[in-house]
Amino acid sequence: MTAMSVGPFLIPGDRMALLVGGAFLLGAGVLLARFVDRRFAEWSSWLPLIVIIVGRIAHIISYPNGFLRDPPRIFAIWDGGVTWWAGLVAAVAFTLIRFKDLRMRSWTLGTLAATLMVWNVAWQLVAVTPAVAAPETALPTLSGEQKSLRDFAGRPTVVNLWATWCPPCRKEMPMLVEAAGDRRDVNFVFANQGEGPTSIVAYMSAAGLEIENLLLDQFRSLSQHYAVQGYPATVFLDARGVARKIHYGEITRDALEAQLAKMKAP
Repeated sequence: MTAMSVGPFLIPGDRMALLVGGAFLLGAGVLLARFVDRRFAEWSSWLPLIVIIVGRIAHIISYPNGFLRDPPRIFAIWDGGVTWWAGLVAAVAFTLIRFKDLRMRSWTLGTLAATLMVWNVAWQLVAVTPAVAAPETALPTLSGEQKSLRDFAGRPTVVNLWATWCPPCRKEMPMLVEAAGDRRDVNFVFANQGEGPTSIVAYMSAAGLEIENLLLDQFRSLSQHYAVQGYPATVFLDARGVARKIHYGEITRDALEAQLAKMKAP
């Protein structure tokens, strides 16, 4: 998955695709309200809210533990925790309830279908992760041992690209270390980008963390290999070592578990 830099912000490709789809829907609503029926403006304004709210509720129900531990996260919708199929069902139901006549139903459902097509095209262009194989490059650990990502083949592997100066990296690290201890069916690799042992050891000591499979990538070779444009970035590799998804920004436990479930599904 690619990402787009907007000033100091990094917008992941999947969020970009959603913004494109949402902009198309709102624009279509304005045009149709002018030339077909004024009710289109109201419909196109409510629809994104309904999709997001219902999809978010469905996601929370699917992964309740993380939200029970941290209730304010319920409102952190930008983390990507939305069950889109539930939101889509709600959008269709809202449309059918709102409009009873065949003419308006045809226009609105047709517009919704066109929006999905626009979103899908945008998704394919900016949100699909290229199937890149793990590099052969060996990187040192704190103990001086050399390890390559290919050494972890045989099980799904989560590769976290991080730095001690990165606030979201520091925020998500305790959760990732905990997940690494809980999920022995998955490899977790923490590849520090561009820093030396002194900074890393100082951070681990201050945070009270013991990080297994910690690699020192001082020349950011993994960032270059996976075309990563910002940190933190979490790369999900399948059991063959092929990249299946790149998550930009802080990752939550439910988002982590959801992606691992997709990778382990037959």
